[in-house]
Amino acid sequence: MEFPEKKAIILNALIERHGLQHIVNVASEVMGNPVFVYDISWKILARSNSRAEDEETWAVLFPDGHLVFDDLMKVEKAGNICAIIE
Repeated sequence: MEFPEKKAIILNALIERHGLQHIVNVASEVMGNPVFVYDISWKILARSNSRAEDEETWAVLFPDGHLVFDDLMKVEKAGNICAIIE
């Protein structure tokens, strides 16, 4: 699937007005990666639930329903989520 098609699918999820959770799930499916959205207090607003294998990742990343600053800095430095899980 080419970028314009992926973009159209994600934009349609927004236009459908089924909520943030729907947009995140569609984006995750289209991109083939876990997706999450958080606010300025680092509280998780939505996380993709379309792939069963992501549940362990979410349990490590968000043990209390929000991001842990030190873990986020590890991701920023390493450039990927694997830095936290290992």
